[in-house]
Amino acid sequence: GKLVRFVTAGMDEETRSRLQTLPSGKGLLGVVLREPLRLANLNDDPRSIGFPPHHPVMRSFLGVPITWHGQTYGNLYLTEKYDGEAFSEEDERLATTFAAQAAAAIESARSVENLRSLEESQRRERQHAELLQRVIAAQEEERKRVARELHDHTGQSLTSLIIGLRRLEAEQDAEPARTAVRQMRLQASRALEELHHLAFELRPSVLDDLGLVVALQRYAEDFAQRTGIQLHMALDALAGVRLDPAVEIALYRIVQEALTNVAKHAQAHTASVLLQERANSLVLIIEDDGRGFVVPDVAAGNGKHFGLMGMQERVALLGGKLTLESAPGAGTTVYVELPQR
Repeated sequence: GKLVRFVTAGMDEETRSRLQTLPSGKGLLGVVLREPLRLANLNDDPRSIGFPPHHPVMRSFLGVPITWHGQTYGNLYLTEKYDGEAFSEEDERLATTFAAQAAAAIESARSVENLRSLEESQRRERQHAELLQRVIAAQEEERKRVARELHDHTGQSLTSLIIGLRRLEAEQDAEPARTAVRQMRLQASRALEELHHLAFELRPSVLDDLGLVVALQRYAEDFAQRTGIQLHMALDALAGVRLDPAVEIALYRIVQEALTNVAKHAQAHTASVLLQERANSLVLIIEDDGRGFVVPDVAAGNGKHFGLMGMQERVALLGGKLTLESAPGAGTTVYVELPQR
């Protein structure tokens, strides 16, 4: 093995400073990484290699491995017993005991360090989750504010404009003028419809007022009308049930993102959304019969394109799991499971 640290005792600083390299862990030092070894004169042993240049002259030798539950941390070796005698079995027993204590201390220190590293990692993960929660909450509040502004102010202004154009249209005697005003009124009406759709996409007030199921039903109606994709909704199991607001928002956004992907990328004819309670969890399943894709490719490099990252983050913040199943030509299934709160 390769030694990375060489700790000495009983060697003066001058001698220690002359040791420019570490022992190589070969020869005798390699042997005592595996088993104890006692020698009356190590110079008589052909394995007496691996010590660094300028190492003090040695004769008697006792070496034992430093191991802990099969893991080798190094070795402990002693030379030149103070009374000039060879090392005894009792010396070997004491050295082995000391090496075992050293191994336990090393393992304990590593365990403490690993625990600190784990705690630091968990702390960073908690900070990231808290920051992400604040970001998502701020986004939702801003969506709600903008949607309210569009509905209450811009929407009212457009409604007033449409009413005025309708009155002006009725007052026109000449057909060309009446036609021109009618076209302006129709354009204003389309703009109002688009504004209502935009406000609903940003944050439907029905989600806060009536809950997830009603909001999803309204979204499904709008989605089918806009895309022509046949959409089957199975939400009756939670009809009339109000969930935690964070859960309702997360599930609504996941359905919204998944169906947006269906409309943009899947080339699907039909899709379905299933929401139900199971034991201690909520399950959401979104399926389509579109062209599908290779899941590893999306997970590895195109998560942002498909909105997968955002869905995964929302699910993770609520302690749930998201599974994506797809294959070319086989459609796509998004499976979400959240713990009941």
